[in-house]
Amino acid sequence: MLPRPPVGTVLDWTHTEANTLLAGSGLLAKAQTIRSAADSLWQDLQPLITAGQQQQLCPADMFTRSDIQWAVGVCLSRSVRLDDLAGEPIVLVPFADFLNHDVNSEAFLVWDEQQQAVVLRPDRSYKAGDQVFISYGPKSSGELLLSYGFCPPPGSNQHDAAHMTFTLSSKDKYKHAKQQALAARNIPSSETFSVRIDALPAGLMPYLAFCAAELWSAAEVEQLAVQLFDEGTCPVLNGVSCEQIALTALVQQCKAAQQAYPQQQDADKQLAASVPGGGGFLQRVGLMAAIRVRERQILSRTEFVAQQRIRELKRAKA
Repeated sequence: MLPRPPVGTVLDWTHTEANTLLAGSGLLAKAQTIRSAADSLWQDLQPLITAGQQQQLCPADMFTRSDIQWAVGVCLSRSVRLDDLAGEPIVLVPFADFLNHDVNSEAFLVWDEQQQAVVLRPDRSYKAGDQVFISYGPKSSGELLLSYGFCPPPGSNQHDAAHMTFTLSSKDKYKHAKQQALAARNIPSSETFSVRIDALPAGLMPYLAFCAAELWSAAEVEQLAVQLFDEGTCPVLNGVSCEQIALTALVQQCKAAQQAYPQQQDADKQLAASVPGGGGFLQRVGLMAAIRVRERQILSRTEFVAQQRIRELKRAKA
C-alpha cells in the first residue's frame, strides 16, 4: 500500500517554505539536490509521455508533474537498498515500509539468497505486541526530516551532523591545476561533508588541506595531491603542517556557518522547546529550529576542538 500525497518529504514543501526553513543550514543544498533530481526526471520523461499520448496509449492528463513528484517522494521515503541483491539493489518492499526507524537500532532489511526473500534479522528480543524497529541508516535528524518527514527527539540521534560544503577558492591562482588533480582521483572540486559532534568525517582533513594550501607552482599541486590522497601522508608546507592548514580552514568555515543562520539562537531554542504535533508547516518550523540548535552546537564544538589542536601544534613547533 503506497501513501497518498502528501508523502511527507521535502518535495511536499513549497519553494518558499524550503528556502525559509533551511536558510543558513547545509540541509538547503541537500533539499535542492532532491528537488533537482525530481525536476530532471520530469524533463527526461517528457518525450515518453508525449509519444504515449500521440499513440493514444495514455490520456493527456494521465501523468502530471505532481504525479512524478509523488513517485519520487515514495521512492525517496520507502525504497530499500539490498546490497546482496544482484542487479539493481534499490527496491520497494511492500509492507516493509511500515517498519519505523530507531536511532539505536542495528537491524536492517537484507536479501536472503537461499530463501529468495527480503528478511529482517532483529537486533533485540521482542515480546508479542511490541513494535519492531529497524534502522534507516546513519542519517542526521535533518536528513530524516527531508527524506521521511520526521525527526527523532532532540539530542537522541548520535548521527546528527552539520552538513558543510567546502570548495576551491576562486582566488586560488592554481585553482585549475587543483581541479585537474582532484578530477584525476574522482574527487569533486566542491564537496559536502557531514561533521558530527564527536568525529570528523573520513577524507575531510586531506581535502581541506589541499583546497586551502598556498603553493608556489603547478608542479607542487600534483605533488601535494599524491602525498595527501594517494600516500595518505601529511606534509609540511612552508613550515606549516597540512594538519594545521586544514584545521585553520575548518575553524574559518565553522565561524562562517554559524554566522549564516538568519534566525537568532535564543529564538530557535524557544521554538524547539514546544514543537506542535500534527505535521504541516508549524511542526516543521519547530523541528527545523531544533535541528539548527544541534547544528550550532556541532559547529561550535568543532571550532573549539580545532582551535585547541592548532594551539597544540604551535606549541610543539615552538
